[in-house]
Amino acid sequence: MASDALKQYAIFIDAFVELLELFPFSHGGYPSKEENASIGVHLLNKTKDAETGGVKCLETLHNFMKNYYAEKWVN
Repeated sequence: MASDALKQYAIFIDAFVELLELFPFSHGGYPSKEENASIGVHLLNKTKDAETGGVKCLETLHNFMKNYYAEKWVN
């Protein structure tokens, strides 16, 4: 479960780094270029999907741990 979250956040980081290279800080790149805008939207969607997947993995892990410890305390 944790390794699944790690994979999702690795995808997030890779896409975010691409965004930073496409639109560098201070200069900002060329967001008005249609190609850059299209790539930027794709990368933003990729980061959103990866982060959502990572959060789901962490929620699953959290619920597992809650249930595990609740069971340990009961028995």
